Amino acid sequence: MTQPATFGADLLTRARDHGLTSEELADLLGIPAARIRTLPGPEALNHLPGALLRTLAERLDLPWPDWLTTPPTWPAPAAPHERPDTACVHAVLSAALGQPLHLSEIAAVLDWSTDRVRAAADQLTTRVRPGGGTRLTNTGDTLTLDVAPRTLDHAARQRLNQLLHAHGLGPDPHVLHLIHQLSDPYTPGRYRLHEDVDLVDEALDYQLVVHSTEASDLGSFHPVELHPDVKFSLGITQYRYPPEDAPAVDTGGIGTKADSPPL
Repeated sequence: MTQPATFGADLLTRARDHGLTSEELADLLGIPAARIRTLPGPEALNHLPGALLRTLAERLDLPWPDWLTTPPTWPAPAAPHERPDTACVHAVLSAALGQPLHLSEIAAVLDWSTDRVRAAADQLTTRVRPGGGTRLTNTGDTLTLDVAPRTLDHAARQRLNQLLHAHGLGPDPHVLHLIHQLSDPYTPGRYRLHEDVDLVDEALDYQLVVHSTEASDLGSFHPVELHPDVKFSLGITQYRYPPEDAPAVDTGGIGTKADSPPL
Protein backbone atom coordinates (compact mmCIF):
# COMPACT_ATOMS: atom_id res chain seq x y z
CA MET A 1 0.00 0.00 0.00
CA THR A 2 1.39 3.37 -1.04
CA GLN A 3 1.99 5.66 1.92
CA PRO A 4 0.84 9.31 1.78
CA ALA A 5 3.54 11.73 0.75
CA THR A 6 3.50 13.74 3.98
CA PHE A 7 2.73 13.36 7.67
CA GLY A 8 -0.08 15.88 7.26
CA ALA A 9 -1.68 13.95 4.42
CA ASP A 10 -1.58 10.79 6.52
CA LEU A 11 -3.17 12.70 9.40
CA LEU A 12 -6.01 13.89 7.16
CA THR A 13 -6.56 10.38 5.84
CA ARG A 14 -6.69 8.92 9.32
CA ALA A 15 -9.08 11.65 10.46
CA ARG A 16 -11.38 10.86 7.54
CA ASP A 17 -11.27 7.15 8.46
CA HIS A 18 -12.41 8.10 11.95
CA GLY A 19 -15.34 10.21 10.79
CA LEU A 20 -13.57 13.56 11.11
CA THR A 21 -13.70 15.87 8.10
CA SER A 22 -10.71 17.96 7.06
CA GLU A 23 -12.60 21.08 8.17
CA GLU A 24 -13.25 19.58 11.62
CA LEU A 25 -9.61 18.59 11.96
CA ALA A 26 -8.58 22.10 10.91
CA ASP A 27 -10.90 23.61 13.53
CA LEU A 28 -9.51 21.27 16.18
CA LEU A 29 -5.89 22.13 15.43
CA GLY A 30 -6.45 25.76 14.49
CA ILE A 31 -4.57 25.15 11.23
CA PRO A 32 -6.02 25.46 7.68
CA ALA A 33 -6.61 22.10 6.03
CA ALA A 34 -4.30 23.03 3.14
CA ARG A 35 -1.47 23.66 5.60
CA ILE A 36 -2.15 20.44 7.48
CA ARG A 37 -1.58 18.50 4.25
CA THR A 38 1.93 19.95 3.96
CA LEU A 39 3.07 19.18 7.52
CA PRO A 40 6.35 17.26 7.18
CA GLY A 41 6.25 15.49 10.56
CA PRO A 42 4.80 15.50 14.08
CA GLU A 43 7.38 18.07 15.20
CA ALA A 44 5.33 20.62 13.25
CA LEU A 45 2.69 20.32 15.98
CA ASN A 46 5.07 21.07 18.85
CA HIS A 47 3.60 24.53 19.34
CA LEU A 48 0.15 23.13 20.15
CA PRO A 49 -0.98 22.53 23.77
CA GLY A 50 -0.42 19.01 25.07
CA ALA A 51 -4.09 18.66 26.05
CA LEU A 52 -5.12 19.36 22.46
CA LEU A 53 -2.65 16.81 21.08
CA ARG A 54 -3.91 14.23 23.54
CA THR A 55 -7.48 14.90 22.45
CA LEU A 56 -6.40 14.45 18.83
CA ALA A 57 -4.71 11.16 19.69
CA GLU A 58 -7.88 9.89 21.37
CA ARG A 59 -10.10 10.97 18.48
CA LEU A 60 -7.84 9.24 15.94
CA ASP A 61 -7.01 6.21 18.12
CA LEU A 62 -3.27 6.96 18.06
CA PRO A 63 -0.79 5.61 20.63
CA TRP A 64 0.03 8.31 23.16
CA PRO A 65 2.60 9.81 23.11
CA ASP A 66 4.55 7.62 20.66
CA TRP A 67 2.83 9.04 17.60
CA LEU A 68 4.52 12.39 18.23
CA THR A 69 8.07 10.99 18.22
CA THR A 70 8.01 8.13 15.73
CA PRO A 71 7.37 7.83 12.00
CA PRO A 72 3.68 7.37 11.12
CA THR A 73 3.63 3.57 11.37
CA TRP A 74 0.30 3.83 13.14
CA PRO A 75 -2.09 0.90 13.61
CA ALA A 76 -4.76 0.55 10.97
CA PRO A 77 -8.05 2.23 11.92
CA ALA A 78 -10.61 -0.10 13.45
CA ALA A 79 -13.80 -0.77 11.53
CA PRO A 80 -16.57 1.75 12.34
CA HIS A 81 -18.55 -0.83 14.34
CA GLU A 82 -15.48 -1.61 16.49
CA ARG A 83 -14.21 1.88 17.36
CA PRO A 84 -14.34 2.80 21.04
CA ASP A 85 -15.59 6.32 20.19
CA THR A 86 -15.39 7.75 23.70
CA ALA A 87 -17.43 10.81 22.66
CA CYS A 88 -20.58 8.68 22.31
CA VAL A 89 -20.16 7.09 25.74
CA HIS A 90 -19.38 10.51 27.24
CA ALA A 91 -22.57 11.89 25.65
CA VAL A 92 -24.69 9.09 27.12
CA LEU A 93 -23.22 9.62 30.59
CA SER A 94 -23.71 13.38 30.31
CA ALA A 95 -27.38 12.92 29.38
CA ALA A 96 -27.78 10.67 32.45
CA LEU A 97 -25.67 12.90 34.71
CA GLY A 98 -25.40 11.45 38.19
CA GLN A 99 -27.06 8.16 37.26
CA PRO A 100 -24.88 5.01 37.39
CA LEU A 101 -25.16 3.06 34.15
CA HIS A 102 -24.07 -0.53 33.64
CA LEU A 103 -21.88 -1.20 30.62
CA SER A 104 -24.64 -3.40 29.19
CA GLU A 105 -27.13 -0.53 29.50
CA ILE A 106 -24.81 1.82 27.63
CA ALA A 107 -24.29 -0.90 25.02
CA ALA A 108 -28.06 -1.20 24.59
CA VAL A 109 -28.43 2.57 24.18
CA LEU A 110 -25.66 2.80 21.56
CA ASP A 111 -26.40 -0.61 19.98
CA TRP A 112 -22.79 -1.63 20.61
CA SER A 113 -21.15 -4.71 22.03
CA THR A 114 -20.27 -4.61 25.73
CA ASP A 115 -16.58 -5.07 24.86
CA ARG A 116 -16.69 -1.96 22.70
CA VAL A 117 -18.25 0.05 25.53
CA ARG A 118 -15.64 -1.29 27.95
CA ALA A 119 -12.81 -0.18 25.65
CA ALA A 120 -14.36 3.29 25.38
CA ALA A 121 -14.84 3.40 29.16
CA ASP A 122 -11.17 2.62 29.74
CA GLN A 123 -10.14 5.46 27.43
CA LEU A 124 -12.69 7.85 28.91
CA THR A 125 -11.44 7.15 32.43
CA THR A 126 -8.03 8.54 31.49
CA ARG A 127 -9.58 11.48 29.67
CA VAL A 128 -12.00 12.85 32.31
CA ARG A 129 -9.60 14.21 34.88
CA PRO A 130 -10.13 15.94 38.25
CA GLY A 131 -10.46 19.68 38.03
CA GLY A 132 -12.68 19.69 34.97
CA GLY A 133 -15.91 20.19 36.90
CA THR A 134 -17.04 16.59 36.50
CA ARG A 135 -16.01 13.26 38.01
CA LEU A 136 -16.12 9.88 36.28
CA THR A 137 -16.49 6.85 38.53
CA ASN A 138 -15.59 3.58 36.81
CA THR A 139 -16.26 0.50 38.94
CA GLY A 140 -15.41 -1.89 36.11
CA ASP A 141 -19.05 -2.76 35.39
CA THR A 142 -20.73 0.63 35.85
CA LEU A 143 -19.95 4.21 34.89
CA THR A 144 -21.18 7.37 36.59
CA LEU A 145 -20.50 10.90 35.43
CA ASP A 146 -21.46 13.53 37.97
CA VAL A 147 -20.47 16.97 39.20
CA ALA A 148 -17.13 16.89 40.98
CA PRO A 149 -17.40 17.36 44.75
CA ARG A 150 -17.10 20.92 46.02
CA THR A 151 -17.24 22.38 42.52
CA LEU A 152 -20.58 23.99 43.40
CA ASP A 153 -21.27 25.07 46.95
CA HIS A 154 -24.67 24.60 48.58
CA ALA A 155 -25.87 28.09 47.67
CA ALA A 156 -24.99 27.58 44.00
CA ARG A 157 -26.74 24.19 43.94
CA GLN A 158 -29.81 25.74 45.52
CA ARG A 159 -29.94 28.52 42.93
CA LEU A 160 -29.42 25.95 40.16
CA ASN A 161 -32.30 23.82 41.44
CA GLN A 162 -34.53 26.88 41.56
CA LEU A 163 -33.51 27.78 38.01
CA LEU A 164 -34.25 24.26 36.74
CA HIS A 165 -37.57 24.32 38.57
CA ALA A 166 -38.39 27.64 36.88
CA HIS A 167 -37.73 26.02 33.50
CA GLY A 168 -40.20 23.26 34.31
CA LEU A 169 -37.59 20.59 34.96
CA GLY A 170 -38.29 18.24 37.84
CA PRO A 171 -35.99 16.99 40.58
CA ASP A 172 -33.69 13.99 40.45
CA PRO A 173 -35.75 10.74 40.26
CA HIS A 174 -34.00 9.66 43.46
CA VAL A 175 -35.72 12.59 45.19
CA LEU A 176 -39.08 11.21 44.10
CA HIS A 177 -38.09 7.84 45.56
CA LEU A 178 -37.28 9.62 48.80
CA ILE A 179 -40.78 11.13 48.74
CA HIS A 180 -42.18 7.63 48.26
CA GLN A 181 -40.25 6.44 51.30
CA LEU A 182 -41.49 9.33 53.39
CA SER A 183 -45.08 8.59 52.39
CA ASP A 184 -44.85 5.00 53.64
CA PRO A 185 -44.48 4.68 57.43
CA TYR A 186 -43.59 1.00 57.08
CA THR A 187 -40.64 1.44 54.71
CA PRO A 188 -37.64 -0.29 56.37
CA GLY A 189 -34.57 1.79 57.03
CA ARG A 190 -36.22 5.20 57.13
CA TYR A 191 -33.63 6.28 59.69
CA ARG A 192 -30.96 5.86 57.04
CA LEU A 193 -32.48 8.63 54.93
CA HIS A 194 -30.35 11.11 56.87
CA GLU A 195 -27.37 9.73 54.94
CA ASP A 196 -28.81 11.08 51.66
CA VAL A 197 -28.08 14.69 52.54
CA ASP A 198 -27.95 15.94 48.94
CA LEU A 199 -31.32 14.38 48.13
CA VAL A 200 -32.92 15.86 51.21
CA ASP A 201 -31.45 19.28 50.34
CA GLU A 202 -32.85 19.05 46.81
CA ALA A 203 -36.27 17.96 48.12
CA LEU A 204 -36.21 20.98 50.45
CA ASP A 205 -35.27 23.26 47.55
CA TYR A 206 -38.27 21.99 45.56
CA GLN A 207 -40.49 22.40 48.64
CA LEU A 208 -41.42 18.73 48.55
CA VAL A 209 -40.44 18.30 52.20
CA VAL A 210 -40.12 20.54 55.22
CA HIS A 211 -38.13 20.31 58.41
CA SER A 212 -40.05 18.42 61.02
CA THR A 213 -40.85 20.16 64.29
CA GLU A 214 -40.66 16.84 66.17
CA ALA A 215 -37.70 15.99 68.35
CA SER A 216 -35.07 13.75 66.80
CA ASP A 217 -32.81 11.12 68.32
CA LEU A 218 -30.52 11.14 65.27
CA GLY A 219 -27.94 13.54 66.65
CA SER A 220 -27.27 16.53 64.42
CA PHE A 221 -29.66 15.33 61.71
CA HIS A 222 -32.77 17.46 61.36
CA PRO A 223 -35.79 15.26 60.57
CA VAL A 224 -37.92 16.10 57.56
CA GLU A 225 -41.47 15.28 56.61
CA LEU A 226 -43.57 15.71 53.52
CA HIS A 227 -44.70 19.22 52.70
CA PRO A 228 -48.39 19.72 53.62
CA ASP A 229 -49.28 20.23 49.94
CA VAL A 230 -47.58 16.94 49.04
CA LYS A 231 -49.30 15.05 51.86
CA PHE A 232 -52.66 16.45 50.77
CA SER A 233 -52.07 15.55 47.10
CA LEU A 234 -51.14 11.99 48.12
CA GLY A 235 -54.27 11.65 50.23
CA ILE A 236 -52.30 11.19 53.45
CA THR A 237 -54.36 13.88 55.20
CA GLN A 238 -57.66 15.62 54.60
CA TYR A 239 -56.06 18.98 55.42
CA ARG A 240 -53.35 20.96 53.71
CA TYR A 241 -52.81 22.95 56.88
CA PRO A 242 -54.88 21.30 59.62
CA PRO A 243 -56.38 23.48 62.34
CA GLU A 244 -55.01 23.11 65.83
CA ASP A 245 -58.05 21.12 67.01
CA ALA A 246 -57.95 18.70 64.02
CA PRO A 247 -57.70 14.95 64.85
CA ALA A 248 -54.26 13.43 64.64
CA VAL A 249 -53.37 11.84 61.27
CA ASP A 250 -50.37 9.99 59.93
CA THR A 251 -47.68 12.56 59.12
CA GLY A 252 -45.90 10.45 56.55
CA GLY A 253 -42.56 11.91 57.68
CA ILE A 254 -39.46 10.95 59.59
CA GLY A 255 -40.15 11.21 63.27
CA THR A 256 -39.10 9.32 66.38
CA LYS A 257 -38.89 5.61 66.99
CA ALA A 258 -42.46 5.65 68.20
CA ASP A 259 -43.82 6.08 64.66
CA SER A 260 -41.22 4.02 62.77
CA PRO A 261 -40.66 0.27 62.77
CA PRO A 262 -37.41 -0.94 64.29
CA LEU A 263 -34.49 -1.58 61.90
